[in-house]
Amino acid sequence: MVIKSIYGREGGLGQNFSIPNSKKRITWHNIRKACNNTDELNLPFSSSFVKIIGLGDKTLFWKDRWLDNDGLCNTFRRLFQLEINKEALIMDRLKKDGNAWSPCWEWVRSPRGRTNSELDSLLGLLSRFNFDEKNFDYWKWNMLTNGTFSTNFLTKMIDEKLLVSTVPLQSETLRNHHLPQKIGIFIWRSRARRIPVRVELDKRGIDLDSVRCPVCDSDVETVDHILLHCPLRFMGSGFSLVRFE
Repeated sequence: MVIKSIYGREGGLGQNFSIPNSKKRITWHNIRKACNNTDELNLPFSSSFVKIIGLGDKTLFWKDRWLDNDGLCNTFRRLFQLEINKEALIMDRLKKDGNAWSPCWEWVRSPRGRTNSELDSLLGLLSRFNFDEKNFDYWKWNMLTNGTFSTNFLTKMIDEKLLVSTVPLQSETLRNHHLPQKIGIFIWRSRARRIPVRVELDKRGIDLDSVRCPVCDSDVETVDHILLHCPLRFMGSGFSLVRFE
């Protein structure tokens, strides 16, 4: 409810949605930004959540996106202007009549002219829509067949995209069956500069007191420094590091 009160019913996840600076909340803003970044990897994350309509008890008939991708209030603007209750739920506008759903409209005046054409188009869409009458309205994630959102599955999809697009010549690293998987991933992350050393954290806007190596303080803490050049980090450990190139 808090997010909806600030960003609107869709939580500011709709297309071309801008938030005034006075209403921005850093955490939710970063979540929205992460959604956009995922979309830019050609993973349709923002559009992967589908509203499944059951009893129509939690979905606004006109304003929520359930019958089309734009919301009926935008697709059928003339009809929406005639609607008396613009916050009507689906269950307010569609009633079960035997085995079929019948519309139950409340107009300011009866539709006529072009508005009648819009009404015919809307009724055509409704006649082809299937309701899940045994359940309440709920969200389904269509990237998995079971419809349940999985952070682990999404992370794997993102890693695969980054592996191919960012470091194309190293995609065999994670497919090398002669190495333990965690070692292959570590080698790839090292070459892609995805280890959270201080220089990389600073590039991502994390506020640090210093970017110098906290062990030897002789140079900035980069991936090469911690793995190859730090004189104190592996002193006495018995490790012998070699370059990945």
